[in-house]
Amino acid sequence: MKERGLSTKLLVIIGLGSLAFSCSAWAQKAYGPGANDREIRFGQTMSYSGPNSAFSVLGKVADGYFRKVNDEGGINGRKLNFISYDDAYNPAKTVEQTRRLVESDDVLFTFGSLGTSLQLAVQKYLNAKRVPQLFVLGPSSRWEDYEHFPWTIGITPSYRREGRVYAHYALREKPGGKIAVEIAWLKSPDSDTRLQPSRSYVKFGVTDTGAGIPEEKLLSIFDPFVQAESGHARSREGSGLGLTISRRLARLMGGDLTVKSEVGKGSTFTLWLPADTSAKDTEAAPTIAGQSVALQREVEGLGDVGRAMFRAMESTIEKIVDRIRTDPNLSVAAGLKFSQLADHLAAMLADIGGALVVMEEAKGSSSPTLADAVEIQRLISERHGAQRERLGWSESAVRREFMIVREELEKMVRHASEFGDPLPVEDGIAVIGRFLDQAEYIAVRALNAGHS
Repeated sequence: MKERGLSTKLLVIIGLGSLAFSCSAWAQKAYGPGANDREIRFGQTMSYSGPNSAFSVLGKVADGYFRKVNDEGGINGRKLNFISYDDAYNPAKTVEQTRRLVESDDVLFTFGSLGTSLQLAVQKYLNAKRVPQLFVLGPSSRWEDYEHFPWTIGITPSYRREGRVYAHYALREKPGGKIAVEIAWLKSPDSDTRLQPSRSYVKFGVTDTGAGIPEEKLLSIFDPFVQAESGHARSREGSGLGLTISRRLARLMGGDLTVKSEVGKGSTFTLWLPADTSAKDTEAAPTIAGQSVALQREVEGLGDVGRAMFRAMESTIEKIVDRIRTDPNLSVAAGLKFSQLADHLAAMLADIGGALVVMEEAKGSSSPTLADAVEIQRLISERHGAQRERLGWSESAVRREFMIVREELEKMVRHASEFGDPLPVEDGIAVIGRFLDQAEYIAVRALNAGHS
């Protein structure tokens, strides 16, 4: 299956952004809100935390690009004041942050905001306010309804257009090819899933007679940015973030996403979802910021990941602190003591490691011990954000710090699995990432509360 390239999206965003900002209209004196002789103020909402945080790279790249433009003198002497708020992939939060942009920050327009359902939640509001909703990142045909929403324009192809393109391509390149869709209810899942064998599931399978995926790539096809072929003259593309996020979301719902493939014959991708959502093992789990942390029901091996975190705790913290000290984007850390930079890190990572052990012992079910671990993480995250605020850190600095923590923990898990007993690497990284997503959300909220 071919994924839209993330790098292509970024180039299109930057190109169109440059075109818009270079327009000679800015030289005129008839300014709207958010524009004057010194600056052009605009903003976006982006999922820096929550289940879709993998796409936060879009906001970070846009911010970096606009900083580059400012370093080079801005647009006709005007600086670009780009404001990007986290909506945690929550429509209610998107509404709140968009109203903040319009009514408090007085932006001229929104730019490159992420998420179809999120932006649909504010489309009527922005059009009623006559605030341009530019280059929405979401594949909806609603961005093409200029009669009813003249202040909205998208940038990614709608699912309708994309489907037509794929259909035309398939008919042209594979005139004898086939695409089949199967929907079935099964009393038990296939053996290649990470699902409970005694539970019923609904499966949605899509089979094609395309090129297929090499066997050695099947284990990594759900990793971010995997190529099915290497080299510059590839006949097959790979995957971006879509498969990674799709499998994570499927497992969040107690299901799974699997693939079977044979080179030259085609592939079958299957989405598995629980058929009986009222079953006992789907009861409410502990949450951080209103989101469940019991990511999946098959949790075998997560305890081993947690114990690996304990064993590597000291060296991991030292690596994180060293990276914070030397990161060019964290000049605010210069001169700080080790104890200040490592503040709360040991407690946070130890608690996450302990939570992984508890999740396996409880077999993914709700547990008072897990609830306590989640509450401890919430308190640690709040204190961490408050401490960073006292030290003069910005929101972008805290987010950069959490990115470093994620990267070092991923390296640690992969290293522990490679040089020790095999671990469920991808599942472990996904669960750790979810804990860190919510820890970041709470820390940033505490930081901003201190600033206000």
